[in-house]
Amino acid sequence: MSAETGGREDPAALRDGVTGLLGIPVHAIRMDEGLAAIGRMVEGFRLDGRARQVVTLNVDFLVQALGWAVRSARHPELYDVMRRADLVVADGMPVVWASRLLGGRLPERVAGADMVPALAAMAAEQGLSIFLLGGKPGSAEQAARLLQERNPGLLVAGVLAPDIASSGAGLASFMEDDVPILAAVNDARPDILLIGLGCPKQELWFHRNRRALKAAVSIGVGGTFEFICGNVARAPAWMQRSGLEWLFRIYAEPTRLWRRYALGLIQFSFLVLPPVVYARFRMLLGRFGGGAGTGDADRATVIPGVFRGSGKTARAVEVMRLPRILDRTREEELRGVLYSVLESGRSLILDAADLQRLDAAGEGLLLGVWRRAQQLGLQVRLASVHPIMQRSLRVARCWDLFAPLSHASIEDALPAIGSERPAFYWYAAEQRGVRWAGLFGRLDVHAVVDLGALSLVEELRAADCILSLKGLEFVDSTGLQLFLQLHRRLQKEGGYRLVLIEVPVVVGQLFKITKVERLLHVFKDMPSALGFLSGTLPEK
Repeated sequence: MSAETGGREDPAALRDGVTGLLGIPVHAIRMDEGLAAIGRMVEGFRLDGRARQVVTLNVDFLVQALGWAVRSARHPELYDVMRRADLVVADGMPVVWASRLLGGRLPERVAGADMVPALAAMAAEQGLSIFLLGGKPGSAEQAARLLQERNPGLLVAGVLAPDIASSGAGLASFMEDDVPILAAVNDARPDILLIGLGCPKQELWFHRNRRALKAAVSIGVGGTFEFICGNVARAPAWMQRSGLEWLFRIYAEPTRLWRRYALGLIQFSFLVLPPVVYARFRMLLGRFGGGAGTGDADRATVIPGVFRGSGKTARAVEVMRLPRILDRTREEELRGVLYSVLESGRSLILDAADLQRLDAAGEGLLLGVWRRAQQLGLQVRLASVHPIMQRSLRVARCWDLFAPLSHASIEDALPAIGSERPAFYWYAAEQRGVRWAGLFGRLDVHAVVDLGALSLVEELRAADCILSLKGLEFVDSTGLQLFLQLHRRLQKEGGYRLVLIEVPVVVGQLFKITKVERLLHVFKDMPSALGFLSGTLPEK
């Protein structure tokens, strides 16, 4: 049983197909299926107490997360949160169209502005409570009142419109600032928490508080409260169905929205074009007999076997050989089998020796299985991935997830599953009057809340400190707070300085997007840091 889940049974994970879109697993469901899935998640929370998250993915979310880069993420934390969300639905026709071009199977748009009224009706019928968090002053109260008028018997557990920090110096105290907000929500214990803070605030607020949150399902709904109140007009139904609502929004608010929508669609097209072109190219090669592997198996094959370590590292593992082509048809055949393996508590090794081609549905299967394994505290490893398939996953923006989990053979993958390495750890020492520490793994909310990363702030005191971040794989906002708190503590104790060195690209990008780099001393390497501390190298 993992800290993330508190339990294994989650029927919502087993019933719905997933499509891969720019490295994000998106559930291929319609509105009624999405509502049913949320209802199941409410029931799941009553069993295990794990707060669930729903992301309504649209072009703006993708552009904010990815920017213009075809490899790296503009906002690594937002990207990571969306990948790990319990349910991701397609809020926007461009998202649906892109998935179909890539061979995916998103059936329709599931807009947050439509989902909230439908959820209110479902909640009134089933006796579920809702809490409205965010929105402009007065909007949440008005929206709650209108939803109750339209749905007699609807239980509104609470309404709150706080000011929440997501960047800059405000990140240094967000844990303290979130306490009264979290208390208000937890005292109400709503079944459904509607977070109208806009992207990325709403997604990041949930992520940093999910372990303490007593709301069953949280949904980022952006400006939906304004739509409900009538403060912002929605496009006619025919424009919504045809995917032209963005034109109506630009017409209604040209000064504020033209750049966001017009530039956003250009960026989105730029991001989608490489995987679409590459997928078509690979499909054409396949028709002429080109391929990557040496096998010719058209169906997946289960290879029975159990690997067990000793003591706490004991692991039951199932090995499955993937088919030559992993597309929509094979995805439907494999989905239940792979998820059932994880639900039974076994980790997975996927032998990709025969795999020659996959589409968005196949990518979605791999991403969905990875996400479920993460939630359950299990592992998914790949074996024998051909370089051409690595390129396919790289173009699809999935390889960054699977590269650390890939091995040359099944024999190489087995010991990796049996080994246990902490998700986050650090080493500290003192040299020439300077405290030094090296950080390793994922410095995220799990590391801070569950693994005691904040003890580093108490350990490094009363001296100049250098932190090497070379071993960090990822940092989120909660991890950034550790740096800010340590910086503030050292300053108060006597003007001591904190210097960060060897910052990985993904961590440096989060520093940049959250504007934290302006608040900290960041240098390339140890000689530069020592030069700064000794006064021979000026401050940047």
